Amino acid sequence: MKRINKYIVLYMMIMGFVWFIQFEMVEEKVQAADVQGETPISSAIISSAEGQDNSPALEELDGAPTNGEEIDQIQTNSENRISYSIKNHVLYKGGGQASKIALTFDDGPDPYYTGKVLDILKEHEVKATFFLIGTHIEKYPDVVARIAEEGHGIGNHSWGHKKFTWLSPTDIQSELEKTGDLIDSITGYHYNIFRPPFGTMNKKTLELVNAAGYNVVNWSVDTKDWSGTPVSKILYYVKMQLKPGGIILMHSSGRKQAMENMLASLPQIIQLAKEKGYVFVTVPEVLDLEEDTVINVEERKQGE
Repeated sequence: MKRINKYIVLYMMIMGFVWFIQFEMVEEKVQAADVQGETPISSAIISSAEGQDNSPALEELDGAPTNGEEIDQIQTNSENRISYSIKNHVLYKGGGQASKIALTFDDGPDPYYTGKVLDILKEHEVKATFFLIGTHIEKYPDVVARIAEEGHGIGNHSWGHKKFTWLSPTDIQSELEKTGDLIDSITGYHYNIFRPPFGTMNKKTLELVNAAGYNVVNWSVDTKDWSGTPVSKILYYVKMQLKPGGIILMHSSGRKQAMENMLASLPQIIQLAKEKGYVFVTVPEVLDLEEDTVINVEERKQGE
């Protein structure tokens, strides 16, 4: 009898695990179907390459302007934000009209690896865009200051790297504002571009992020460097996916082996791209985002 009970308990545990996995898969499919733009192939665990030419278009946002039109921007509390017209869809790559590409680095700043990335970029005279996490910014503000001083772009990557599709509207607003305000207090500015943790975004979350004044930017080239991918495979992924207007996803913070491989591959990626005639620019440049103005909240309040 005891043995039967053990089998029953084991069976219930297995079925519970299977149900959880199925639930996660269904949720991710629903998210992908809800987002406006090209289809991202991503999950809460791994983000794969997307933005391929044969990706099917996703459904329009209900009640939203058509693809490429601007929507009204809701003012947030950041003091100086370089403001670009808000697009009501997730952005994966530029139009491909020129040989411009963008290097992006997520999850920084890191006191060691982000600095090494900056050294390589400086040596090769390349500009990049860094999507920074609030809790890391709080620990290493000097690294953030260096990113700005050396002319790189800075974007918002949330405060605590939580999955935005699981957060309430209030929490989403808080994650964006806290991070944006902290960046501004160190550098005096940041771009109104946001990369969601894990690349996940559904229709409602996209609307909330847009309403907070941010464009949502993912990528078209996934190096998978965060997972410890060997240097040879990182280079292979770049060769296979890189096209004019491409946005390359890399990381400047993470596990030691993954970051060592990232550092080893970065100069080779730069060399490979330059040999093919590509020019490295920041994310707003590769996307040809139209700049509105530099928003200063205090001046705006005085004028009201």
